Parts: sequence; structure tokens; C-alpha cells
Amino acid sequence: MLSKSWMKATLAGVGAAALALAVPGTALAAPGGWRVAERVTGLGDQAYVWAVTATKGGGEWAFGNYGSHGGGFALEHTGSGWKRVPFPANGEVTVARAASANDVWAFATFDAAHWNGHTWSVVRTPPMAVSDAIVFGPDDVWAFSDDGGIMRYNGRSWSELPGSGGLVSGGELSATSVWAGGGTTIAHWNGRSWKRTSVANLIPGSAPVSAVYAASADDVYAITGTTLPGQSARLLHWNGRTWAKAGTIPVGVLGPRAITGDGRGGIWVDSLSAGIMHYSGGRLTTVKLPVSGIAVKGLSQIPGTTDILGGGVVVHKNATTVAAILEYTP
Repeated sequence: MLSKSWMKATLAGVGAAALALAVPGTALAAPGGWRVAERVTGLGDQAYVWAVTATKGGGEWAFGNYGSHGGGFALEHTGSGWKRVPFPANGEVTVARAASANDVWAFATFDAAHWNGHTWSVVRTPPMAVSDAIVFGPDDVWAFSDDGGIMRYNGRSWSELPGSGGLVSGGELSATSVWAGGGTTIAHWNGRSWKRTSVANLIPGSAPVSAVYAASADDVYAITGTTLPGQSARLLHWNGRTWAKAGTIPVGVLGPRAITGDGRGGIWVDSLSAGIMHYSGGRLTTVKLPVSGIAVKGLSQIPGTTDILGGGVVVHKNATTVAAILEYTP
């Protein structure tokens, strides 16, 4: 889980970097279109949406935070648009994942919350700050920590997954095929044990692996992130045999932490202070956003489609913010 000091630094950095994106010529136009689907107003001047998730059957969720004390809120997409719903978790929500429309999880600073298709309820919180999660079902949830390591929930309690030290983010193909990364390591879980591979020769020394996305057994992506101003991040690709560098991600203030498929064989990556990146056909491009001063932090492909959800924030010139939900339709 990202600390409140990190969040404050994030918004300060985004304020400068996102506004810079409004300068003509700083981003490339790309096919398709992003739009701001919802501006979440009435929450004060420090609101933002940091996590989104989507499932088959129309389950679309966005989670945000507001105020100096990090109050959390949840919005569900219904037939009439986005609607705020009662949400019991305490603190900032930065991770949301789902296995189905009736099995949605959101991890906040102090709570883990579960949606069963009707109501949200607080579930026993994993004993660490959560940086990422994988949901196979209500009795099989994986929670990653920024400090490294994975806790697994069996429907009753959390326990550490053996051999998972140092892994901060992951992407699943199945319960017997999970890819995860952290530091200069990317690992594969076969249902029984981890096989680790060093990618230190492919990334800058201080830019650890921050997110992983698995499309298939021979099509896996990883991104590196950094908090060092001006340092670039890397996009890495696994072709079933080896890892290789697929592109360089420009980073103004903070590095990328979200990656999702585009439904057409490519991927989307958020780089927060440098806009949204799209990788397709071996080419990585910066995508122009629909309004100036906007930054994106969460991404989720709507399964079975080429539509994408994005969570973010619009930063005004006076440094106040408005939480925003973005949608992409080709």
C-alpha cells in the first residue's frame, strides 16, 4: 500500500507533470479514444480514483480516496451510469481485483473489503500493506506487499505463500500459472513452486519491477517503476523462452504501476506523470489524453472487449484535484 506521504508527493508531482502534458507536442495521438466518463465531485479538493476493476457480465468498479485523512469510496457502473455505493473499508484504496461480478475485492490502508454481488463487507485484513492482488475465488485470494512476499487467503485466514519473498506484483493465467515480479527478479508459479529469473541486465539498477501482466504462456509483460525524477522505466516481454526489453517508458516524477491488456494483442501502461502508454505491434507510444492536467493511475480491460477503464485525477492550476473515471473505446 502506498503511504500517505507518497500520495502527497504523487499529487504534487502530478500537478506539475500532468499540466506539462497539456503543452502541444508532448504526446502522440493514437487510434481510438479516451474520454472522461465521470468526474466525482463534492469530495473536497484532494480527491482521486486510484483503482479500477472490471469483470465479465458487466461488473465495473472504481475506488477513490478523498481528504487529508484518506477517506475511501466506491462507485459501481450501472445501466444509468456511475453510482456511489456504501463502502465499509477504512483508508485509501489503491488495489482492486475481481474474479467475477459477484467476487470483487478492494484493499484499503486498514481493511480488505469483499463484494458478494449484493453488499460490501470487511474481511480480515492481511497483515501487511497490499501493493497488488490476484483473485481466483472468494476462498483463494493472493495479496502482494510492497515489502515483498505474498499472503494467501483461504476464506478464513491469511498465510504466507512459501518462496514468495521479494515479489510485489503479479498477473495470473490460472491457479497453476502465475507470473510475479519484484526488484530485478521475475518469477513463475506452477502451482507448487516458483522458478525465478533475473532481469537485472535489462533494467536500470534502481528501477525495480513494479507490475506484471500475463496474456498467455508465451506472451507476458513486466514494467519497472522508479521514484527518481527523470529516470526512464522499462517495458519487458517474455516470448516463452527469454525476457527482452520491449520499450522505454518516459517517467517525469513517478514510475508506472498499472498494466492491462488491450483485447487486441497489445497492452496499456500508466506512467502517472507521463500519461498513458500503448504497446502494439512492437511499438510503444504515448497516448494523448482528453483533457489537460489529467493523470491516470489505474487501468483495467473489460473482459471480452477492447474497452478499458482508467482511474485518475484532474489537477487544476491551483493544485486542487477532481477524481475522474476514464473510459477507452476503440
